[in-house]
Amino acid sequence: MFAQEAISGQIADWSNGNGDVIGGLRVPVILGSVASDGTFAIPLKADYLSVVKKQLEASKKESSSDFSTSLIKLDRAFGCSSENMEFTDTDQPVSALSTLGMFALGDMEQERLFGYLIAASSDEFAKSIKNIMSNEFKTGYFVDWYYVAKPASIKGSCTFESYAINQEEMYSNTQEYDLEFRAGWNIIKYEIEAVFEDRDGKTYPSRERYTVLDELPRDMKYVFLPHER
Repeated sequence: MFAQEAISGQIADWSNGNGDVIGGLRVPVILGSVASDGTFAIPLKADYLSVVKKQLEASKKESSSDFSTSLIKLDRAFGCSSENMEFTDTDQPVSALSTLGMFALGDMEQERLFGYLIAASSDEFAKSIKNIMSNEFKTGYFVDWYYVAKPASIKGSCTFESYAINQEEMYSNTQEYDLEFRAGWNIIKYEIEAVFEDRDGKTYPSRERYTVLDELPRDMKYVFLPHER
């Protein structure tokens, strides 16, 4: 099932009562709800880009700084600089529903944060994404929902060399893209297929893959990561 009207599921061992699914680029907004039994629902709005643009305009009016935020173009959100890359109709805005696959869960009225929800392959992978700056990457994947107005595609791969945190060891990372976007909502799977481990035990993605899915993976789970106070 490619076209979706909502994201819904069950959070295991949920004990925070009723709550909100929270998103937003600069100003927090309620995307959906969580019930006391852990069931949640996030409607997928057909006019999502218009909704996000209105949010950006409202946040600019309320901001006292000169900083401005605009929707990123599709060719900037995905892909890399390589002669092996092919871009078709990617000069258009795109917006993700979450941040790095993570939705904040909390109580907007009481300004309480319960934690984060991510649709991922495992608890361990979800934790490594949440703590991305710790460089403890695992193999696995998460999925996210992206909205584009027109069909587009990004195909190809690129490989680049990077230094480990110790600035002495080098490793290569290959990114593969097989993205065939349809107009409307798209399920994007981001996967780390292999990692490089330095002598200090830090790990880094060494092979990454981006794909558009027709349906959610059968082994995917909704992982809740409590807020660490």
